[in-house]
Amino acid sequence: MTLRTLALLAVLIAFSGFTALLVVEHGYLGFFEILLSTGVGVQVFIDLVIALTLILGWMRIDARGRALPFVPWALTTLVLGSIGVLGYLLHRELAGARASVRRA
Repeated sequence: MTLRTLALLAVLIAFSGFTALLVVEHGYLGFFEILLSTGVGVQVFIDLVIALTLILGWMRIDARGRALPFVPWALTTLVLGSIGVLGYLLHRELAGARASVRRA
């Protein structure tokens, strides 16, 4: 496993755990209620939507070029945000490693 793969896995696990704690504490919808209760929160939410939309566009092209599934990761990203993107990047790294082993 490469350092990049380990780093992606570590960030995915840590961020997923942190997100799970917040969802347990506030509920999934409560997460959005708190976020959207201030102008600053609305700005952060809009910024996140813009960033994730751009990433989903890139992900679609990248997944097609690598023959990787796009729809499951897009849906995960729409529901869980960056967790879906991190999952896709980890999947991409692992698929690339498997392809390298098969070629060798």
